[in-house]
Amino acid sequence: KLKLTTMKQILTPLKGLFTSLIIGTALVACSKEAPAPTDEKIDKGHEEPAKVEMTIRRGHLHGVQFHGDFESIIAPVQKFKFEIDENTKNWVRKDMQGNILTENNPVVMIEGRYYSLEIVYYNAKGERMNNEFTTKEMLPIHQHFFEVYEYTDTKTQDVRKDTEGLLEYTYRDTDPENIQIGQLVDSKQSTDRSKLTDNPLGLKGYFAPKKPYTKYNIAVTLFHVLRGTKNVNNQERVFYPFNKPGSELVARSTTDFSQKIPVYVITAVPDGGEDAKNRYYQDIASYYNITPQRVEELEDEARRNHDSANFYM
Repeated sequence: KLKLTTMKQILTPLKGLFTSLIIGTALVACSKEAPAPTDEKIDKGHEEPAKVEMTIRRGHLHGVQFHGDFESIIAPVQKFKFEIDENTKNWVRKDMQGNILTENNPVVMIEGRYYSLEIVYYNAKGERMNNEFTTKEMLPIHQHFFEVYEYTDTKTQDVRKDTEGLLEYTYRDTDPENIQIGQLVDSKQSTDRSKLTDNPLGLKGYFAPKKPYTKYNIAVTLFHVLRGTKNVNNQERVFYPFNKPGSELVARSTTDFSQKIPVYVITAVPDGGEDAKNRYYQDIASYYNITPQRVEELEDEARRNHDSANFYM
């Protein structure tokens, strides 16, 4: 009897201890939930843009390299920005002095010329954040697209939707993104130079308008892919064209920025003959409210100062 009592006394507290351990373990297991998957609509891996600056320059090509033209009245640098309106929380296009721009303040182009576009994103602190889109994690899931849905023929005022071939765009992103192509990355530390990337992003590139006497909006959209990569059906080294993101990519993406740039292609480079030349000078003169003779002088000045332009893309 004494032995039984002693054994009971020993087993009873042990039983209570085991029970407590089992209950405690169960409670800990229940309280430790599996980590929630990252929602890229909330945690995108980069900051939200608060301001976007765009700079457009007229130029020409040396092979596939863009070289800016000598700047003048008829070849100005066209620069503007998009900012969030505090009241409506919508993007608003403004000039660099802060004045609101409308479709009556278009980007002016000439068919037969080339126009570079640089896009710079800023965060809420006013800090440049382009490099956040070029990391090894973000570059495979970001791409700018440039789409036109319809255009107006300014000769007839007809609105048309056959936009195929209306303009071309060439991606010219560099690594690092903030160094002009071929320039030293750090002149004090190395001889490395900025190079083109082989992965389309669209922070840099150039347009070639293909149809004169037209007005249209270029919808500029920065895609952020939520599943997979920006590649066509996730196929390695296969990308969507600049103006056709594809429905399967749209289905698995969101956007980090999406706004329209109004464009007016005022004329076309003459294709030979006195009449074509006169038409070209008159079209430009009418738009800028100067004389055809002044246009001819500015074109000649640009030719003589060809090498003074130092912008390359």
